[in-house]
Amino acid sequence: MYTAYRKDDKAWLAIAPEQLEKPMIFNVNMTHGIGERNLYGNLMFDNQQIVVWRKINPTTMQLVALNATYGPKGQSPAGIQVERMFSDSLLFSVPIVSTAESKTQAVLIDLSGIVFTDYLMAASMLERAYRQNYVLDARNSQITTLRSTADQLVIATRAHYATPRLAMAMPGMPAAPGVPAPSLPTTLPDPRSLFLGFSYNFAALPKEPMAPRLADQRIGHFVTNVEDYSDHSLRTPRLRYVNRWRLEKKDPNAAISEPKEPIVFWLDKNIPDKYREPTTRGILWWNDAFEKIGFKNAIVVKQQTKDDDFDTSDLRHASVRWIIGKDVPFGARGPSITDPRSGEILDADIEVSEDISRIYSTRFNEDLPKPVGQQSRVGSVFRGHHSHDADCNHAEFRINEIAFGLDLLAARGELDQQPERVEALLAEGIADLMAHEVGHTLGLRHNFRASTIYTAEQISNSEHTKTRGLSGSVMDYNAMNLSLTGEKQGHYFMQGLGPYDYWAIEYAYRELPRATENTELAKIAARSNEPALAYDTDENAGYGVQEGVDPGVNRSDLTGDPLAFYSKRFAVVREMWQRLQNRQFAPGESQEMLRRNVERGFAQLAVMSNLAAKYVGGLSVLRDRAGSGRAPLMPIAASEQRRALKLLAQELFSVDSLAFTPEFVSRLAIDPFTARDAIWAE
Repeated sequence: MYTAYRKDDKAWLAIAPEQLEKPMIFNVNMTHGIGERNLYGNLMFDNQQIVVWRKINPTTMQLVALNATYGPKGQSPAGIQVERMFSDSLLFSVPIVSTAESKTQAVLIDLSGIVFTDYLMAASMLERAYRQNYVLDARNSQITTLRSTADQLVIATRAHYATPRLAMAMPGMPAAPGVPAPSLPTTLPDPRSLFLGFSYNFAALPKEPMAPRLADQRIGHFVTNVEDYSDHSLRTPRLRYVNRWRLEKKDPNAAISEPKEPIVFWLDKNIPDKYREPTTRGILWWNDAFEKIGFKNAIVVKQQTKDDDFDTSDLRHASVRWIIGKDVPFGARGPSITDPRSGEILDADIEVSEDISRIYSTRFNEDLPKPVGQQSRVGSVFRGHHSHDADCNHAEFRINEIAFGLDLLAARGELDQQPERVEALLAEGIADLMAHEVGHTLGLRHNFRASTIYTAEQISNSEHTKTRGLSGSVMDYNAMNLSLTGEKQGHYFMQGLGPYDYWAIEYAYRELPRATENTELAKIAARSNEPALAYDTDENAGYGVQEGVDPGVNRSDLTGDPLAFYSKRFAVVREMWQRLQNRQFAPGESQEMLRRNVERGFAQLAVMSNLAAKYVGGLSVLRDRAGSGRAPLMPIAASEQRRALKLLAQELFSVDSLAFTPEFVSRLAIDPFTARDAIWAE
């Protein structure tokens, strides 16, 4: 793609006249971090831009980000208005350091003027995290990799950040209200100095933009917004294009054909060996949906080896990789890079916190891992580390559910001397998790109504759960399917895709003739009132501590009777607590697991109570259009509201709802080492 040169600690890029004003995609990712405060290695950042090289005079070269959001482009009256109204942005301005080469007329620019400018504003991230004045030290920074292939240029750096003077909180003086006190990184040998790794990626854009596909409110896809001022018949100039990979059949006439270019996910070499099989399994579930619309082997999984000469942080290798840190605020997520002209997904990287795997190595019946935090929004000075318009807490939700489920099964004695059963159960959870995150990288949003499509009897039937699952979609936060003692037990997790997943993939990826595409898409979307295709997402489920108004749109439930599910979960929590109160320990054995298990039970009660409370004054909110036979807004039936209030009165507000013996409470000790770590971490 480019000719680049290195000598000692310097690097130059040759830019020929034909490469000027040629659009390409530009993105910077963080490859190495410091292991805390949102500064982790292997992070994909949502900062992609369409850029061009622009020579403004014989001595200066600019890298300009084109404003791709607003259109049309060109010399039409609307195009002239857009060009005058909406500005591009200058990313870098660097000196030209050579005369033109005689044959190619190419000139050289010094790459240090691009890669040692703190483009990602990591100094601002450090200041926000610690209230310390770190600055980029270009003299002690270096380019570690310079790689140019036919379709991309990758420049990897090791950037040094330092501060000559550390700010300290005044001893004995409280911080001013609303003003964070300065703190120090806890992972560094010397907090005055640190290195961060960045991958600067330039990649060729598709020769022709992919034909965009308009999104429909009844199906959950991530979208690329484009403001098109050329059509005055539209109520608003905003168009929403479905985010999707470009899939085209090798044989357009075949009912089922392999794609010209499959979607390839690379398993990073940093994934431990024993987690690779369930990871692969969950990824490949999606091939069933693609095969149903005519694509065979649409998704391929490959394993990166130590001999592969590429980094999964570049723009040409979609990947799954592990993240390690002291305080990673997400369990897993699936960000992606899209072409802002069309919504075409160009790259995606599923980032999995190492916390999800630590549950394997601990003693399941004594010391399960502490559930990770519920806050998954990872801040950056750009739009966020991922392009989703909704955060994903599915992995930490899955960790918490597995931890509670193992607590319960261990308390029942069902896991005694059966480590292989624990491994199999956890592998199921990993596959379920990976299918969810891959769904995001395929362009699918959450579906928090999908868990309502089956009955309690159906999800207790292992034949049903094996073939049809627990829920309508892997894109829900489906609760772990835990039966009461003596009840039939279906599978604990999803065993494949749900009916909604097939439908969402069909809308985004089915090949349709351009002339009839909108008509065919309307027919697909019109199935939205089918019970098995129930859909709604984050906006109606609620964010953070604010729950939504529709009690049918939830994280952490199952079945078409959520209140009955909450009642069952209350019962299994109390069963676990009762068994714990009767547990005896050998002399010298740690009792700290009692407190952790009790806390997990309280976490379950909190979730179930909040969800049940949504019924009182609740409202059913549907995304239907005219002709569906359903009203989009309907108050929850008074009988259901009373039923929910009765459940809360019995399970939460009654005198006996939290009955523990004094002897048991006296054994709920805190782990002294954990307490000390928490104090010193501040």
